[in-house]
Amino acid sequence: RFKLDTLRQKTGPFPEDPAGQQALWDGLYDKYADVPVIRRMRGQYLLCYEIAAVSLLLVAPMLVLVLVSWSSPAIILASPGFLIGQYIMFVVAARLLGDDLVKAVLALEALGG
Repeated sequence: RFKLDTLRQKTGPFPEDPAGQQALWDGLYDKYADVPVIRRMRGQYLLCYEIAAVSLLLVAPMLVLVLVSWSSPAIILASPGFLIGQYIMFVVAARLLGDDLVKAVLALEALGG
């Protein structure tokens, strides 16, 4: 845990415009990108993000395959439904991992910077 006041002392005032926020984040991330825990957290975030994208991309082909195979209505709904559920699960996981990544970088800056 860290205090925002400590972080402000190290980074200066937080920018209000998106470009300034992005520039501050890029600088902080670049500073800690090679720290093993940060590298691992980013890898986990990207993996969840990519699995979510692939899940969504597979919905249409799965629906076509199930329709062509003349499956039961339950299977026709369940197959794409499973992929959509998987997509939602991995988007939420990616979001949470992304938040944790940001918090970890900010904590490293505030505590050790």
